[in-house]
Amino acid sequence: MKLKSLKVKVVLSGFLALMAFVYVSGCRKQASPEASPPSNADIAMALIAHESSGNCNIIPMTLTVTERGKREEDGSWPLSVHYTCIDKSSTGMEKFEKQTSIKLFKSQGSSGNPEWVIR
Repeated sequence: MKLKSLKVKVVLSGFLALMAFVYVSGCRKQASPEASPPSNADIAMALIAHESSGNCNIIPMTLTVTERGKREEDGSWPLSVHYTCIDKSSTGMEKFEKQTSIKLFKSQGSSGNPEWVIR
């Protein structure tokens, strides 16, 4: 009787140890920050920085990501975005809508922190 009870305890202990190992190893396999896609805020900041050199002032609340692609081999994230701009060159502050496809890359900014950029 004692031998049977001991066998059950050993089997249960082994099973619990195996389950704990599987749980812990699964937690370590989360995606690295490098592989995670850009957030909507990241996309907005990169697009505003990119367009600021041209004649377009983006109205941030109008920015919509219409399509998100999977990460490509070069590390970029392809996106389609739709937004409204105010034309800086126009004296009447004319608004226009823009639909475009971009690729975001993670790079190191001038402060040494990672940032998303459009290339």
